[in-house]
Formats: sequence, C-alpha cells, structure tokens
Amino acid sequence: MDTAGRHPSTVQAVRGLAYDHLPHSLRTVSKPFHELVAQMLRILPDDPELTAAIRKIREAKDCCVLLAALDDAADEGANHNG
Repeated sequence: MDTAGRHPSTVQAVRGLAYDHLPHSLRTVSKPFHELVAQMLRILPDDPELTAAIRKIREAKDCCVLLAALDDAADEGANHNG
C-alpha cells in the first residue's frame, strides 16, 4: 500500500493491514479491508477523519480475522477429535 508523502498519522493508521503473511483462510478475510483502505488513500486527502476511518477499518478487520481464526481452530479441533 503506497503511503509515500502521507502524514505520519495516516501511515501509522495503515500499519496492521498487511495480509501476505497470514494463512490463506485469514488472508481471504483480511484482503478486502486492505483493498478498501488502499482505495481510500487513492481518492482522499490526509485528514484526521481519514486517520480515524482507517483505524476503525483496521479494528473491524482485526475482529473478522480473529473470528476466522477461531473458526479455523474449532474446525481443526473437531477434525482431531472426531
């Protein structure tokens, strides 16, 4: 995600949206959030509201990735116990 020339608070807010390091199932959940923020960076100027929006999107992404990870763990546990 290109943050060159962006305000430091915008750059900081974008941290945590990388997804390449995640397992496939979690990457699938995380990628749309990354793409949304990338699009926002293309069309919106730096502003405290942009930073707040990115942080909220990151929080939503974290919730969804956690849910997917818990679901994966539950499925794996069921496969080992069944």
